[in-house]
Amino acid sequence: TGIEVVGEDYRDEEQIGVSAQEVEAVLPEIVKPAPGNPDYKTVQYERLVPLLIEAIKELNAEIKELKSINNT
Repeated sequence: TGIEVVGEDYRDEEQIGVSAQEVEAVLPEIVKPAPGNPDYKTVQYERLVPLLIEAIKELNAEIKELKSINNT
């Protein structure tokens, strides 16, 4: 689920992200303590993107396979 960030620094633009706690449950290696405040967590998006691309490739291959099965 997307998270809307509300705060003084974000008044003029909408921010979209993911919950570090939700990501940490699945991929703890890409969640780190936030700089300046270890009580908060941050997602290393640069490490998340390649995983998402590979997941999309796998899902596309699965869809293609299922379509070929349904067409026979």
